[in-house]
Amino acid sequence: MFDAALRRLNAAAARRLANGVATLQGRDVLGHFDAEYAEALDYASGRRPVFQCDAAALPALPFEGDAISIQSTGGVPLFTGVIRRVEPDGAGWLVLWLQEL
Repeated sequence: MFDAALRRLNAAAARRLANGVATLQGRDVLGHFDAEYAEALDYASGRRPVFQCDAAALPALPFEGDAISIQSTGGVPLFTGVIRRVEPDGAGWLVLWLQEL
């Protein structure tokens, strides 16, 4: 019962908060894409792209090195690269840290 409610909540959140569509494992997955600017100790800086999505929208957990492309919900290309790190958030969502090709 709780699992079904959590899946419905996560699906509703994905529909409401999505700003991107990732093509991953042969599927289009709604989620939130962010490529924020980051600095490290005033020495190095750059973009830190992240995609967050509902784990239930995928047939299996993605792996590091899997290809991913992301476009806006309006169809504008935003990102092409690979998954660098996969972090389940404990509530049914995945945080995918990305690396551009």
